[in-house]
Amino acid sequence: MLKTIFEHGQIDFETLKSRAFNHRWAEQEAGVIPLTAADPDFRVAPEITESIQEYISKGYFSYGPALGYDAFRSSVASWYSRKHHLDVDPSLVLGFNSAAEALDKVAMLLFEDGGNALIPDPVDFLFQTSINRNNGSAKSFGFNLDDGKINMNQLIEAIDTDTRAIYLCNPNNPSGQKISDEDIRQIVQVAITHDLYIVSDEIWLDIYYEEQLKSVAAYSEEAKKRTIIVSGLSKSFGLAGLRIGYCICPSVSFMEQLLEKSGHIMTIGGLSTLSQVASTAALTKCDYWLDDFRSHLMDVRNYLCSELNQVPAYKVRVPKGTYLAFIALDPNLDESKIAEDIKAKVQVALVPGSARWFGPAASGHLRLCFSTSKENIREAVSRLKDYANNNL
Repeated sequence: MLKTIFEHGQIDFETLKSRAFNHRWAEQEAGVIPLTAADPDFRVAPEITESIQEYISKGYFSYGPALGYDAFRSSVASWYSRKHHLDVDPSLVLGFNSAAEALDKVAMLLFEDGGNALIPDPVDFLFQTSINRNNGSAKSFGFNLDDGKINMNQLIEAIDTDTRAIYLCNPNNPSGQKISDEDIRQIVQVAITHDLYIVSDEIWLDIYYEEQLKSVAAYSEEAKKRTIIVSGLSKSFGLAGLRIGYCICPSVSFMEQLLEKSGHIMTIGGLSTLSQVASTAALTKCDYWLDDFRSHLMDVRNYLCSELNQVPAYKVRVPKGTYLAFIALDPNLDESKIAEDIKAKVQVALVPGSARWFGPAASGHLRLCFSTSKENIREAVSRLKDYANNNL
């Protein structure tokens, strides 16, 4: 039965058109294929909905514990032990209302007295946004779109006495490239030398097509002591609407300070009990679903990249992780205008690689999310080919 979940005929497009926002089905004109926000088009694993149904059947929606349910925190810790080579103390896990909120609260703590952080270019805009809105500033270092290599000289030269942290996203959004083991080890050593935190966005860590990826904190004991892990279940298990995020803290003292910033104790913040129930089911019962999801994504990725790379106007580097394809255009073209023109003429919605979304190094690119059916991707590819043949 499971394999049908990822087939075109099993996608409930009518429901998506009423529920899938953030530039997706619910916000597009009829006929547009939205390959925009990184959110799957598939139903979640049945164990997740069953766990929610069982919970709500009792008819009680009481406050949960400020620190989160023990079962939720333990499921996150166990997942990292099983999947990402890291032993985690469940008491250092703190849930948030999305990974984005976790990034925001971490920045609130790191930059309460000012300071700066180093972020890769390109990378998702939430790094810059969370730092800037919390009294910090961001300086960028180069991330090679072809091989995922970090410009280490640029990174080191950017460090000053006000630098608080180095931010990483592995695999990288938008490129889908993995940071090499060598570069991570060097960054850990730089962090040790300059007494910096590493903020590791690991929300894509489970969407990788070769081997299981290690958490940055798993590279050494010293890495574990200074790495702040931020993640969630929106990408891996399709739970964006449940707003499930969490932080794995490097120490008890950091955990206590972050808890104070979170507002959990005062009931200002906190992860909903339903979200924790869904998360626990996903992380303890749904490995098989994620395995099949990755298999489907790999098939779609291979088809997409092969087809688009036959078009001279497009260049697609095969992503090692994520379900994002970063399409390079002629550098003289304006990616935002091209994205608008593609949508208007062939009805495919993409995200332009503008500095607003990903930083200056993303210019001249279009980001395509392929977490949909192969049939949708076939149709989108056909339309993108038509557009290139007639307009580029």
